[in-house]
Amino acid sequence: MAEQPVVSIRVGGQVFAGWLQSEVSRSIESLTGTFSIPTSLVPGDVPRIKRQDEVQVLVGDEVMITGYVMAAEPFYDDRNCGLNVAGRDRTGDLVTSSAIYKGGQWRGAKVDRIVRDLVEPFGIKVKLEADIGKPLDDFKLAFGESRLDAIARACKMRGVLPIPDGRGNLVLTKAGTRKAPGEIRRGKNVLSMRGIGTDERRHSEYIVYGQGEVGQDFEAARQRRARAVDADIKRFSPLVVPADGNVSQADLQALVEHTARVRRGHSRGFEYTLEGWLVNGQPWPINARVPVFDDVAGLDGDEWLICSTRLSLDMQRGATTVVVVRPIEAYDSVPLKTRPRYRRADRRFGLDGSVVEPHQ
Repeated sequence: MAEQPVVSIRVGGQVFAGWLQSEVSRSIESLTGTFSIPTSLVPGDVPRIKRQDEVQVLVGDEVMITGYVMAAEPFYDDRNCGLNVAGRDRTGDLVTSSAIYKGGQWRGAKVDRIVRDLVEPFGIKVKLEADIGKPLDDFKLAFGESRLDAIARACKMRGVLPIPDGRGNLVLTKAGTRKAPGEIRRGKNVLSMRGIGTDERRHSEYIVYGQGEVGQDFEAARQRRARAVDADIKRFSPLVVPADGNVSQADLQALVEHTARVRRGHSRGFEYTLEGWLVNGQPWPINARVPVFDDVAGLDGDEWLICSTRLSLDMQRGATTVVVVRPIEAYDSVPLKTRPRYRRADRRFGLDGSVVEPHQ
């Protein structure tokens, strides 16, 4: 029997719980968690929840989202009457707000300084959980880009991930810094699985062009470039990526390798629907390494990265968690490998979880 979570939201010092339906989503790519929780109402007795209220969403004692109510809309039909409460993390404003900063440029600034300057007007704190490397020579805001795009662009130059911590802060970290408190195993906690991704956005060669500081050698500064190859792509398919501002050769190389890793990593992945919201008493975390045992996918304990989670509760299926996993190297800063490993499992598991011996 899957562990049953207690879902609650805190608004204006009050705690609301006992939802019959809800959804909470988090991802290392969106920079903001979201939630949608409809609750039943007695006509004339509307809960005191309104738009722009500060809100926390909890699963058990774990704070999943700290942010704002974006919608609190009533609904009814011939059978139901309720209020749909939806909202997002405090960091969600970084996704929709334009990047504005005096002068629009940083010279010789570290990534955390750039990110702090961009999030400071929103009252968001930045936490460091990784080495962010040396300062960037020159970083300029692009006209009309969002703060999310500017933050992501700065972070990928140093191989760090900006992710929300669920408490309204932004964390600069590395991929897979923690380990999930459980495993994904077909026949045990998996309800369904589907493979995701294609090779449509992969290329045989990636080339990044940029410019450095103009010293005595103008041509060398103007024609600076770096290159990375994806050996798995046999067809001729080059991609040129421009770099903004004055960048070092090392920065260009980091950028082109990051581009190759991300595009290849996103070409493979698996979406698992798992029983329950909790694993060993904790919600499934994002940016965590998880061992996957799935003889259909050819995985036998290899660790993959949890990129997103979607916790759902409904009357038909009860509590489930949809987990998307991808190769860790899709977000890591290590050199590009040849390909993720897929091994044929020695043991197979039936739908009831029992071990099925392989045919001789």
